[in-house]
Amino acid sequence: MKSILTTTSSFADEDPEPLRLLAKAGYQVFHNSLGRTLTEAETAELIARHRPCALIAGLEPLTERVM
Repeated sequence: MKSILTTTSSFADEDPEPLRLLAKAGYQVFHNSLGRTLTEAETAELIARHRPCALIAGLEPLTERVM
């Protein structure tokens, strides 16, 4: 299954419809569970762990190392 990583901690908080649409399209969504802006190292670790085909980002540092 294809996966998407959401690093912004507030993604779909107000409306879960984006999550339903992604699931309906066949994506497994992984979330930032820390409830805050991630560090460079945390972002890189989540990308390495989940190997997403897409990233929905917040204010995390998306440096060359992360990507």
